[in-house]
Amino acid sequence: MYEVMTELVLPGALVVLMFGLGLSVSILDLQHLLRCPRPLLVGVACHTVCLPIIAFVLALVLQLPGPVAISLIVITACPCGLTSNVLAFIGRADVALSISMTAVSSLISIFTTPLVVMLALDVFHADPRQLDFGFSFASEKLFLFAVLPALAGLTSRLLYPNFSRIVLLWLRPVAFGVLLTTVAYIALMDRQLLVDNVVTIAPLALLLNLIALMLGLWMGRRFHLGQRQRMTLAIGIGMHNATMATFISITVLGRVDYAAAPTIYGIVMVLTGLTLIHFAGPKVLRAG
Repeated sequence: MYEVMTELVLPGALVVLMFGLGLSVSILDLQHLLRCPRPLLVGVACHTVCLPIIAFVLALVLQLPGPVAISLIVITACPCGLTSNVLAFIGRADVALSISMTAVSSLISIFTTPLVVMLALDVFHADPRQLDFGFSFASEKLFLFAVLPALAGLTSRLLYPNFSRIVLLWLRPVAFGVLLTTVAYIALMDRQLLVDNVVTIAPLALLLNLIALMLGLWMGRRFHLGQRQRMTLAIGIGMHNATMATFISITVLGRVDYAAAPTIYGIVMVLTGLTLIHFAGPKVLRAG
C-alpha cells in the first residue's frame, strides 16, 4: 500500500495539480498585470523572493535541524494557493488581484520552486554524498512531475481555452479531494510522527506565517495601497500551496516526514487568515 501511494498515486496527483496550475493562467490574468502592475509585482516579489529568504534566515538563526529547515523552505518555495483566493473573497479583499497573484506566482514557480528546493537541499543536507544523488534525482523528478505538466497546462489554456475552462471545473474539486486523501494517508501511516512534529513545527509555522502576514500589510502601507489591496497582499503572501508542498516532500524528495510541515502550516495559515479577516474585515468593508 505504501509503495502504491508513494510511487503511483501521489506522483499522479502532483502531475494533475501542476497541470491545473498551468490551466489556471489565462490571458486576462496577464492583461491585469499590464494594467495594474504595482500591487501585483509587490505581492509576487514578496511571495516568491522574500518568503524563501525569510525561511532560510529563520532556519539558520534558530539552527533548525536539516529536515525541519528543508520542509519549511519547501513550503515557501510553492506558489500562492487557491485558499488565498477563497479567503480574499470571504474577507471582501481584491479578488482580482488575489487571482492574479496566484496565477503569476504559479507561472513563476515552474522555474523558482526547483531552484529554491535544490538550494535548501544544498545548504541543509547533512551528507554530501546523499546530496549529490538527491540533487540530480530531485531535479529530474521536479522537471518530470512539476515543470512539464505545468507547461502542458499553460499551453492547453492558450490553445484550447474553452476546453481548459471545462477541465478546471472538475480539476479543482479533484485536487481538493486529493489533498484530503493525502492528509488522511499521512495521519494514518505516521500518526506518531505527525503528533511529534506538532510541538516542533507548529510554533515555527505560526511564526513564519505571522511574518508573512505582517510583511504583506507593511508592504501595502509602504507602497500606499488601499485597504482592500493591503488585505489581499497579506493573505496572498501568507497563503502557500500546501498541497504542492506535500506532494513535493513525499514524491520528489521521498520523505514522508517532510510532509508534516506543509500539513501543519496549511492548518495554521487558514486559522491566521480567518483571524485577520475577522479583525481587519470591518475596515475593508468601510473602505469598499
